Amino acid sequence: MKWSLQVARLAGIPIRVHASFLLLLAWVAYAHYRRDPDLRGVGLAVLFLCLVFAVVVLHELSHALTARAYGIRTREITLWPIGGISHLERMPEQPAQEFWIAVAGPLLNVALALLLGALVVATRGAEGLVVADFEHDLLASLVWVNAALAVFNLLPAFPMDGGRILRALLSMALGRVAATQVAAGVGRAMAILFALIGLAVNPFLLLIALFVWLGGSAEVSHAELRAALSGHPVAHAMTRALATLPADAPLGQAARLLVHRGQRIVPLLGPAGLEGVLCERDLLRGLARGGLEAPAKQFARRRLPAVSPRTPLLEAFELLGRRRAPCLLVEEEGRLLGVLTREGIGHFVSVLSALRGEPPPLELGNQDALGGGHEGFGPSPASAEGAGPDRRAPPVTRL
Repeated sequence: MKWSLQVARLAGIPIRVHASFLLLLAWVAYAHYRRDPDLRGVGLAVLFLCLVFAVVVLHELSHALTARAYGIRTREITLWPIGGISHLERMPEQPAQEFWIAVAGPLLNVALALLLGALVVATRGAEGLVVADFEHDLLASLVWVNAALAVFNLLPAFPMDGGRILRALLSMALGRVAATQVAAGVGRAMAILFALIGLAVNPFLLLIALFVWLGGSAEVSHAELRAALSGHPVAHAMTRALATLPADAPLGQAARLLVHRGQRIVPLLGPAGLEGVLCERDLLRGLARGGLEAPAKQFARRRLPAVSPRTPLLEAFELLGRRRAPCLLVEEEGRLLGVLTREGIGHFVSVLSALRGEPPPLELGNQDALGGGHEGFGPSPASAEGAGPDRRAPPVTRL
């Protein structure tokens, strides 16, 4: 992820910190120093914030390890000023799996709150749990931090864990799309409540309200998109009529295909067949570095994932996301038939929705989500490319 730095690797999962998190640390230190210039207090404030985010990492790690038990990999865990996000390669389709993955985070916080609380009571008595200031007792403060994280994340609103738990339970009776719509509706009602309270009490709740409202809308769009892709093969959304170029063609010829035909994917052919695929991003990068006369094959991709025209479209959609590829090659018996792109999937779903008299999923406008994004569990707010077989020439136009 851009603007993020890997700071650790736990259980084989990269832990990254977004640059904005460092700004949060600096702001906390500055704000505390202005209130009290005692450097010890400033250090404790920064330490406490770091401990809170360590708890957030454990929360997200519990999601990731539970997902791993179901065969779902976690690409990375990223810390933001508002919390953490586990970037799962995909979401589980079975409601029971989603339930346990979602509930793992809050359960971890409950366990930590009970463990740390028992330690405080054993050493200082029940009165030790009464915290007037985190500077006086970091341990007792962490008890309440874990309790707050558990309660907040169990709120039945996307994108919190409680929204996913509610969706998983409803899916057992209603199906995924209907369950997502109901859960998102509950979340929107809570967002309105947060906004009203925020106007009267704490403006920070207005940010939470916006976050919850947008999170619910994104979940509904994603569920509708996945439902639209289900039951269709790659052949329904692939691009077949592709013009090709010789492998030694200059970039200028590929640029003309982009300008005059709107073709963003250009297969490059050599004596032995397909030698590479030039994507729009590669073309623009090549033009900036080498100009119109630079050889196209110098900037082409030689290794791209391949699928069959009979591959389920939803499976290919997920593969686009996992491999972060600009397109998938569609092959049959080693012969290139075409490509599958995000744009192709978007056009197919738009037409399908129009035929049904329905609006297309909002997520069609999000190219990161259309095969290039990720699935996430979070936040836990701290505040309260592959080789295929040898390919012969595709049955498409050659220029």
